[in-house]
Amino acid sequence: MSDTAAAHKQLRDISQRLMRLDAAKQKTFLTQLAARGVNLAMLPIARQERTQAPLSFAQSRLWFLWRMDRDSAAYNISATVRIRGNLQMRALQQAFDALVIRHSALRTIFRQEGSEAEQIVLDPQPVTLRQVMLDGDDRPGQARLLARQEALRPFDLEAGPLMRVTLLALGEDDHFLVVTLHHIVADGWSIGVLVDEFWKLYAAFACDETPTLAQPDIEYADYAEWQRLWISAVDGGRQVEYWTARLKDPTVLQLPIDHARPAVPDLAGSALHLTLDPALADGLRALARRHRTTLFVVLLASLKLLLYRYTGQSDICVGVPVANRHRDEVRGVIGLFVNTQVLRTEIDGRATIADFINSVHSATIEAQENQDLPFERLLEILQPKRSLSQNPLFQVLYNHQHRRASGNPPSLTNLQIEKIDPEVETVKFDLALDSEEGPSGEIRAIFTYATALFEASTIERLASHWITILRVMVEKDAQPIAGMELLSEQEWARLRQWNDNTDTGSAFEPVHRTVAKFARETPDAPALIFGDEVITYAELDRRANRLAHRLIRLGVRPSDLVGISARRSPSLVIAFIAVLKTGAAYLPLDPEHPATRQVDTLRDAGARIVLSDAEGTTLTTPAEIEVVPLELSDLEAEHESEPEIKIAPSSLAYVIYTSGSTGVPKGVAVEHGPFAMHCEVTAGLYDMDRSSRELHFLSFTFDGAHERLWTALTCGAALVMRDGDLWSAEQTLDVLREKRVTNAGFPAAYVQQLADCAAWHGNPPPVELYSFGGEAMPKAGFDKIKRALNPRTLINGYGPTETVVTPLLWKVDASAEIDGSYAPIGRPVGRRSAYVLDHDLNVAPVGVAGELYIGGAGLARGYWRRGALTAERFMPDPFGLPGARLYRTGDVARWGEDGVLEYVGRADHQVKIRGFRIELGEIEARLAAQAGVGAAVVVAREAGTGRQLVGYVSGEALDAAALKAALAASLPDYMVPARIVVLERLPLTPNGKIDRKALPPPDRLAASAEHIAPRTPAEAALATIWAELLGQPVIGVTDNFFELGGDSIISLQMV
Repeated sequence: MSDTAAAHKQLRDISQRLMRLDAAKQKTFLTQLAARGVNLAMLPIARQERTQAPLSFAQSRLWFLWRMDRDSAAYNISATVRIRGNLQMRALQQAFDALVIRHSALRTIFRQEGSEAEQIVLDPQPVTLRQVMLDGDDRPGQARLLARQEALRPFDLEAGPLMRVTLLALGEDDHFLVVTLHHIVADGWSIGVLVDEFWKLYAAFACDETPTLAQPDIEYADYAEWQRLWISAVDGGRQVEYWTARLKDPTVLQLPIDHARPAVPDLAGSALHLTLDPALADGLRALARRHRTTLFVVLLASLKLLLYRYTGQSDICVGVPVANRHRDEVRGVIGLFVNTQVLRTEIDGRATIADFINSVHSATIEAQENQDLPFERLLEILQPKRSLSQNPLFQVLYNHQHRRASGNPPSLTNLQIEKIDPEVETVKFDLALDSEEGPSGEIRAIFTYATALFEASTIERLASHWITILRVMVEKDAQPIAGMELLSEQEWARLRQWNDNTDTGSAFEPVHRTVAKFARETPDAPALIFGDEVITYAELDRRANRLAHRLIRLGVRPSDLVGISARRSPSLVIAFIAVLKTGAAYLPLDPEHPATRQVDTLRDAGARIVLSDAEGTTLTTPAEIEVVPLELSDLEAEHESEPEIKIAPSSLAYVIYTSGSTGVPKGVAVEHGPFAMHCEVTAGLYDMDRSSRELHFLSFTFDGAHERLWTALTCGAALVMRDGDLWSAEQTLDVLREKRVTNAGFPAAYVQQLADCAAWHGNPPPVELYSFGGEAMPKAGFDKIKRALNPRTLINGYGPTETVVTPLLWKVDASAEIDGSYAPIGRPVGRRSAYVLDHDLNVAPVGVAGELYIGGAGLARGYWRRGALTAERFMPDPFGLPGARLYRTGDVARWGEDGVLEYVGRADHQVKIRGFRIELGEIEARLAAQAGVGAAVVVAREAGTGRQLVGYVSGEALDAAALKAALAASLPDYMVPARIVVLERLPLTPNGKIDRKALPPPDRLAASAEHIAPRTPAEAALATIWAELLGQPVIGVTDNFFELGGDSIISLQMV
């Protein structure tokens, strides 16, 4: 015996002794071996004759899944071949019987008596060979159908057998052979072993010869027991350390799915097959050689780049199955050896493609050096956050195989074999890519996907973009990742068609001049209806002219900014018109806001005059700001003619202040040209003319209110104005009915309340068109509006103030249906364009989310007196003419296949509360400025019927109520958090940033110090209503509705 053989025998004997010891003695024995420089990985796996054994880690997981759903076929493995020629049934039976004798996994069942399951090896029995004779015309079609049905038939892991063989006879010398196994006893490598051995056995038996195959070194049960011992050994601990560090805090891939993710996974799936062009395949191999890596690494890198572009995420985790057959003794064994590794890579768009390939290569080498730790054990150690709807650690799988030319029967059998690819009907992951390099160098790929999540067209588009990425990698691997062009010329053409804004509209006319035209053409037509008061177009224009002349005499000049702080009334509308007639721009202020905030806004804007009603004249302003009463008694003496002031498209029309991230609100400056264009276009889209009646409901500090005001007045319609009170839903419906309103626009939450009220009382008003906006409209709310309000037309409007009210509109008739969770935000309006760009400013494909950018003629001038901020948010339009601009909205959206944009969410910390866009940073800055506050963060949380703000602060001896009162003195009510939570310290991420996800949810958004339960039926009923509306589990009789997060909108719903 050679020294090598003697050493191997010695190690085998040591392994045999080790496996016969109990757990405590095994640990001692391994410690002694380690002291001599021998570890468990150096020992061969011992073969032992046994009928029972523990499950491997992978088997344990599949056993658990089977017990959860015993009728599932998700883990069936099926292989089908078509055999042409004289198939000998006796040899076929003998070959399968021999396989069962050789591989105990094929005669193993599973039982669980106590806490641990066991695999039980049965004595060999003849394999049941099910034969089916087919007749009729389409026998191949019948065979494929039966093969598919057989593949989907569940197994009973407790009863067995776990291998089924079916022979479908199409004719005397034409058969389909279908072999189906459960994954718990086999893997993909095992199928190769089974096929290879089967044909060798068949050939021997067909020639009446004795097979000469060597016996496998071990049985799978030997490996299962060895694996559990290895986990506790030193080498197992080293790999645990590697993977726990590598996969700390994994990111969930946000794939651009077409349908809402079901709460419980739907395993139904489908597949897309493709074959790469031979030249591309050769180029990929050359690329791999150039970088001294493998085709697997290149293809894995391409998939990660695809996911980078499709998700907008840079931290990409992909699951990769590894054969786990690097030990000699397991190579020829049928069993579940395959392991899954999670290959994690950080992608930097500035890096070159070549650099990224090298990065993936290094990550792959590291993973191979730590490939023994079972994925199931890794899950136990990491305990990642679980969801029934998604796989833990990774959601996308990649598998690459190099298919050998083997697997065919020896030529002496005179059989011709055709492999039948299975039709994918079940999947285990959201998305998977399988690639295979054939013996002739061809590369085939299969994208399998969950049909509950993706449409076939989406996967076709994704696959075409993958091909594009492969070509770029081959041709331009020195270029930065951020520069990869993904869209085809056809896709660009479609995007240009959706952005077709060549309609120039009418010649420029300022909105107030168009109103004056109606004063001349239809002087007696009603312009404003305010309660019982009706003001005609002639009177409206006359009063505005008088006020304009007075303002000019007070020193108002073109390009000045005039503040207006007044409650809703005809005088307020007249003030807006009058200011524009002077050539100045108006600055609307909310008289309900704290006086200090109004003054701060006036000072920041540089306004020298503020028009105010009787209640607002008490504003205390600095000397440089003059308060002018809106209701001047001596205006009758002023001229009634139009002031002769030249207005250019670039002249300023108004400035509206919105929340600012630095703690200081920012003014958005809108010019006459874009605003007049917008009003003209929206009048047509809202189907408005001189016969229309528009209910004006919105607050004038909201830019949508100015669209509704001027759109109505510039088409000669009558404007029915809400007074200063916020009407209940019932009051609003009464006004809509009594005033014969044809058009009405509301915040999304409020119009849903109208629908609830109309559904309760019946008899909806005959409003022809409802529009809504300010925040996302859920599908349930949209359906309710259609059903209860019964309009002819519905419009969902979208737009930041910086893009002149609503640059996007989604207009549909009342029969329309919403496919997603929310109403789409529509198409570009007027001479505007819309682009969805990723973080590298590449155009995102259809269906892929990115940040929404708005361009064209309908943009604001910028931020008033904030040149740096304007340059930051308004960028040159790379797709437009010289000088064109794009506005970065901060909203995430995606194109639908029909050219309609869908809203996804916010890209930053802006939120919308009650329709108002809020920079959380402004509130955080105000909180942090309070005495004693060390750090502050504000988040929006879902509660009851809407979103509410919650502030978190850290510091010494802080009084949450006092902090809230301080904010209420300087911020609008909708910006004051419903609850301020005092923490000892704010949670931080490993990078030292505030971890918003780790902020504790408040148990209740506020409550009195002493809880008193409802004592009467009336109190109990009210508490139940509050709990539902406010999302609070417990309500006491001394709790304050508004401190619990209630607001005026919710209070109306309560009523």
